[in-house]
Amino acid sequence: MLLKSLGFALGFIVAPILLKALTMPQMVWILHGTLITTSLAVLIAATIWSSKKKQAEALM
Repeated sequence: MLLKSLGFALGFIVAPILLKALTMPQMVWILHGTLITTSLAVLIAATIWSSKKKQAEALM
């Protein structure tokens, strides 16, 4: 919940700065793209880590 609130507050600071250099659709693509890419990277890393952990436990 804290991260959600911080992200919301940070959006009020970052959005006007980005709007000076970008259009609204570009800003949305960048911000949502960053969130989606980061989420996918974390999901993939967690899956790989979990798989390696299960393999290590199976060998014991």
